[in-house]
Amino acid sequence: MVRIVGCIAAPGAARISAGRHGPRRPAASLCTAPSSSRPIQAKMGQKILLYAVVLWGRGRNRRVYSLAPKGSMLDGRRLRHIEPLSRLEQRLGPITFSWSQVEPYQQHHALPPPNRGNPAYSNAVLFGPRHGRWIGLDRIEYHETRLVHSRAIRLRSPGSPRPLRPPQQPGQPHEPPTRRRGIRLPWASRLARGMTSRRSPSGWALGSRPSILEITRATPTAPRLRVWNGLGTMRYKVAVEWAGGRIASDGKDANDRGGIRPTVFRVSFRRADGLVGFLTSYFNVPNVFGSSTGRWGHQTDRYQGADCADVIIGAARRAGAKLRYTSAAGLRHLARPVTPIILVTKTGIQALAPVRRGISSNRSAAAGRADSSQPGRAPRFQPGRRAAPSARRLLSIPFDRNLAFRRTSHRARTHLARSTHALRPVRPGDLVLIDYVNFNETHRTWDHVAVLSQDRGRPGVLDPSDLILHVGYLAGLTEAPIRDEAPARIQVLRFHRSILRAMHMVP
Repeated sequence: MVRIVGCIAAPGAARISAGRHGPRRPAASLCTAPSSSRPIQAKMGQKILLYAVVLWGRGRNRRVYSLAPKGSMLDGRRLRHIEPLSRLEQRLGPITFSWSQVEPYQQHHALPPPNRGNPAYSNAVLFGPRHGRWIGLDRIEYHETRLVHSRAIRLRSPGSPRPLRPPQQPGQPHEPPTRRRGIRLPWASRLARGMTSRRSPSGWALGSRPSILEITRATPTAPRLRVWNGLGTMRYKVAVEWAGGRIASDGKDANDRGGIRPTVFRVSFRRADGLVGFLTSYFNVPNVFGSSTGRWGHQTDRYQGADCADVIIGAARRAGAKLRYTSAAGLRHLARPVTPIILVTKTGIQALAPVRRGISSNRSAAAGRADSSQPGRAPRFQPGRRAAPSARRLLSIPFDRNLAFRRTSHRARTHLARSTHALRPVRPGDLVLIDYVNFNETHRTWDHVAVLSQDRGRPGVLDPSDLILHVGYLAGLTEAPIRDEAPARIQVLRFHRSILRAMHMVP
């Protein structure tokens, strides 16, 4: 059996050193925490080290061979006696390690979809009068890509900064290197000394694939997923080959209804902490409508798949909030409105009714009537209500990107109120409920939900060029301008302060 343990490399950690009479095992100081078989949540820029662990035998005769640091954890148990890989080679003869990455197809590839004519993953009926009715856990499809030697997956010898190619076999056609940023197979000659002694004729020359994989970013193979700058989730597999056979860790075939098993090692890279930061770790995770709890837990918690509302709850749970999964409409009970219901077009943001001081509350909005007893209050809106086009006018809603996730001072609130007709500023991390114009396939008040991420248009003002994070159809999580969802009616909400405090987004 082969398993993988990994850790986040400590900043400035020294490389593996080779002793005079053999290799020295990597010190635990290479890692910020003991290496473990649990999934890794890392920030962009951190280096991940994955170690192959070979388990040979059963019961008391089981032996553990690896270059993993002492104190590594496997399935919650500490590996106390780790033997060098050279002893495994003495038992089996020359051995070779190969690494692969395991990733999902973003839609059905070979299996028939549950909704006829719609290739999207779905646990429920998608669109139509029975929209949202439970079908059952869909089966997500995966594929593997072997990590080959290239400019980004390179092997280096001590004192030589140039990458070395693996030895060319006789009659083997020349394979040009493919550019794969963010993955390295490090320290070839020193790891080779960890595999075999200097006298062993095993053929472990420079260029042989070692038992350690170094990762700095996610590297999806689909071209449309290579635009997230290394953010997102990827899984990995390692195989050991020798003259008499081959064993490998779990890969694409370790797949049950609901998603891949947690025994396939996962690494997730995020942009930062907080709601928006943890949302970016869901890049490369497929869209599964009606994501739910499977054999190994909720699909969103396991990074197997998520829909538009569950990916937001999943990111909030990762950030520290204790929330239950809900629908887009259910998010209204966890947040308060920041703006009235407004209309987003390709060119601007328009009001659906006159906007005065104040913003409607959820209770009054549900009533769907204007509160004329309180002067100075804005007319109340009902979510999804079809407003008359004649009532539209351009709005200038402030985008508080500099004060995001901080308590706004009284002076700042007064300045914003005087300059923008008392419309409260929106911030990164606010929820955006979306009701598409002339689209009634979902038969729901709100069709979709997203999260504001960046102010990309006119500085300090909410406009159609600002970016939102949301689960796209057949594309998984995506970051795109609001105008891509136009024309649509939207309302911006903000999580209650207790939830923001749990996610460390307010003082």
